[in-house]
Amino acid sequence: MFQAAIILSQQYNITIETQFIGWQSIQTGRDGTNALSNTCSLISTSNIVGMVGPEFSSESLLIAPFA
Repeated sequence: MFQAAIILSQQYNITIETQFIGWQSIQTGRDGTNALSNTCSLISTSNIVGMVGPEFSSESLLIAPFA
C-alpha cells in the first residue's frame, strides 16, 4: 500500500519542495544494532519525512526515539 501511494504521487507529479516523494527499504536481519546503525546513516544523508516500521518488536526500543 505504501509503495502504491509513492507510485501514484509520482504519476500525478506530487512533490515536496520540487522533489518527488521517494522511499528506501533497509534490511536489518532482526538485529537491533543494524537497525539503529542503518537508521542513523539514512537520517544523516536524507531529508526524512516519515518512517514505516520497524518490522520486528525487538528493534522497536532502539528505533522508537527516531519516530
